[in-house]
Amino acid sequence: MEERTMEHQLYPGIGEKDRQMLRRYRRNLHKYPETGWLTYRTTALAAEILEKAGYEVFAGEECVAFDLAEDVPDREQIKEADARCRKDLPEGLYKKWKKRMGRLGGAVGVYDSGRPGQTVAFRFDIDGLPVREDGRMQERRPVAENFMSRYPGCSHACGHDGHTAIGLVLARKLMEQKQDLTGRLLFIFQTAEEGVRGAKSMCRCWKFGRIDKLICCHIGFTGADQFVAGAGGFLATTKLDVEFTGKSAHAGLCPERGRNALLAAAEAVVKMQDIPTPKTGTVRLNAGTLRAGEARNTVPAHARLQMETRGSDSGKNQYMRSQAEGIIRACCEKYGVICTITEKGESDSADSSEGLSRQLLDMARKLGIYEDCLLHQTFGASDDGAVFMNKVRQEGGEAAYILLGAKQTGHHHESAFDFDEKALDKGLAVLYRAAGCFCAAGKPV
Repeated sequence: MEERTMEHQLYPGIGEKDRQMLRRYRRNLHKYPETGWLTYRTTALAAEILEKAGYEVFAGEECVAFDLAEDVPDREQIKEADARCRKDLPEGLYKKWKKRMGRLGGAVGVYDSGRPGQTVAFRFDIDGLPVREDGRMQERRPVAENFMSRYPGCSHACGHDGHTAIGLVLARKLMEQKQDLTGRLLFIFQTAEEGVRGAKSMCRCWKFGRIDKLICCHIGFTGADQFVAGAGGFLATTKLDVEFTGKSAHAGLCPERGRNALLAAAEAVVKMQDIPTPKTGTVRLNAGTLRAGEARNTVPAHARLQMETRGSDSGKNQYMRSQAEGIIRACCEKYGVICTITEKGESDSADSSEGLSRQLLDMARKLGIYEDCLLHQTFGASDDGAVFMNKVRQEGGEAAYILLGAKQTGHHHESAFDFDEKALDKGLAVLYRAAGCFCAAGKPV
């Protein structure tokens, strides 16, 4: 009985209708995860909810020009994702929004109150991961309550389904009381965060004006009942694809006639693990996939490596990238192999604005819904919300990245990942209070 009472606890400003809507949205999104730019179904649902609430909506290629977006999907990927979206959406909704979004997902909702005030933006990432969800643990809520991913090999293993649900319910709640709003509201539902392609591409095509205050959020990355008002220390990162091209030959008859792309790639991967690390700061390098060869009896003529570098600032990340590229080219020269290195995504290091973070900290403490509230915590990973944050700060605005603590099953990016859905209620309560302070002349909305 005690657990059931806690499960249905309502927080300041959050009603039972909100609580149910958060779970309904989150579970619907969890069942249909989409990756990268191909978030067609997610985008259509978000755009429809925003439009019905009263926002002016821009979707897909209305936000990001395809030719200016990083690492866009190929024709076959687009065709496959489009067919899946059409199957899993009502026909009218599909036709309306897929035509508008074109080949890319993502949406921005804009509301201009017509009254003097700040431009306040909320940014939520919406894409899933190419991770197969674990269906063996019967105690996991998605398994027990039948909302596991319906797409094999793809899942919301980082909580973006929860972020999107919070954003959509917040957007609806604010427009129910739009007579109290001032200034402009922006709701950014950004895709392709995984692989850090979306934010940089959106900022490259930005047409929504200057932002005074930006709030980003993430479930987890902190204590289970902890709120962080200003995460920082995001790792700068670069994602690279490397194509190795050698020459095939018969492995038994005349291997000397070949040039082994697999050996060049494998040796580069091993040698990159020994790059000297700087005395200060943090650096990372990961070789994520390596695919090579044509047949067991043929000298491999082709290899493809997907890798990334990271650093606690842009300089350290660039150091790792430069070192890695040098090793790759030296190994290619050794084996007589040609290589092509292509950047597939990039994000910055960033920190939250202290003034805005202190305001959010004060709000969270007054709500009294978290056991512990912190001003700052190092994020320790990468998130391309950092690109938006730096853009806003460079243009004279403030930006904060908040962390919403939650009990978890597994860790982020693991097949068993799940979070306690009370995190949705608490996150909505904090952002709703923030909106009241920043978008309604300080009055609670």
